[in-house]
Amino acid sequence: MREPVVQLQALTKVYREGPRDRVVLNGVNWTFYRGEWAVLLGRSGSGKSTLLNLIGGLDLPTSGEVMIRGRSLSRMSERERTLFRRREVGFIFQFFNLIPTLTVEENLLLPMELNGVPVREGKARVTALLERVGLRDRRDAYPDRLSGGEQQRVAAIRAFVHRPALVLADEPTGNLDAKTAAEVLELMREIHQQQGATLLVATHDPQIAAMADRVLTIEDGKLHELVSRPVER
Repeated sequence: MREPVVQLQALTKVYREGPRDRVVLNGVNWTFYRGEWAVLLGRSGSGKSTLLNLIGGLDLPTSGEVMIRGRSLSRMSERERTLFRRREVGFIFQFFNLIPTLTVEENLLLPMELNGVPVREGKARVTALLERVGLRDRRDAYPDRLSGGEQQRVAAIRAFVHRPALVLADEPTGNLDAKTAAEVLELMREIHQQQGATLLVATHDPQIAAMADRVLTIEDGKLHELVSRPVER
């Protein structure tokens, strides 16, 4: 039986814009399972990023619930959500979001240090992943010395390095050329398949949609499934 990782229950998000309310998500019910790669499509402003922020506990719903591995994010305190997110969730952003004052290695070690992974084990994981993507010789470089593609490869590794149950990616190839985007996507696919995390990606990129197990769109505040492929893990 498939293990539910994310369960959305009557999830609603409303923003106040001047005298009016704008309903971005309207009573969404959905389940994402362990090991799935799901893509969220939709026009700008349709609610893709809002949904990822709610699932990641960066924002709270107006009503309804986000359950991650059976735990309600809304019922946690802010500190509990922070600690839970630190353990269970990895993030990949369009603009990389690497810490500029830390080296590549330090950026990758930080999520593990925050989760109590022993230093020796953390350094071994970092070395193996950097070798895998051909960046071992850049471990002591700062982010501003890397190309955009190198930064996004490091950002992708960082999202998976502490082995979370869930990885959320918001337009991860939005700032990359086609060749570099394909390389980053292949890296994400390899690590995702190896670790078995649930991967949710908001994107306009057809390359990502073609690789996903499920393709969903957000229209009028609701999720609609466009493609569903068997998950072979």
